[in-house]
Amino acid sequence: MKKKNLLVAILFLSSVIITGVTGCKKDKGCKEWEQTPIEPQTLLNTRWGCVGFVNVKSCIIKKCGNSIVFYEDGILSGNTCNVLDGNYKIDFITGNININIIATTKMLCPPEMNADIFLETLKKIQSFSLQGNVLKLYYDNNKNYLLFKKQ
Repeated sequence: MKKKNLLVAILFLSSVIITGVTGCKKDKGCKEWEQTPIEPQTLLNTRWGCVGFVNVKSCIIKKCGNSIVFYEDGILSGNTCNVLDGNYKIDFITGNININIIATTKMLCPPEMNADIFLETLKKIQSFSLQGNVLKLYYDNNKNYLLFKKQ
């Protein structure tokens, strides 16, 4: 009987340890485990080049030739054919982000850069995801995103 109780205890502890290590992503009632915090150093102080505007539903990508840098102190800067400055608030656990564009120069940009659309879209960003060298900034209730690659 003692061996049986010991075996049950070992199996129970093993399952607790395995669940703790792997999380419970398949358990829909455990949302907090689905959100893995992003390490700030992987996002910050890096120039991100915009590859394009992605429409998730149609899988259409509209080209974009702009870039952005998020600095540790909540300041951001970017380049279209113009220079932009602003600030941001970010939650590395939930993936929520709020971008505020404070100033930008106003030169006429080539149409293929989509500079005006880029600036307007940055103001609508609600959340982000980061995997390796790919950053996605989501807008329109996560229906669309700006796609960036680390430069």
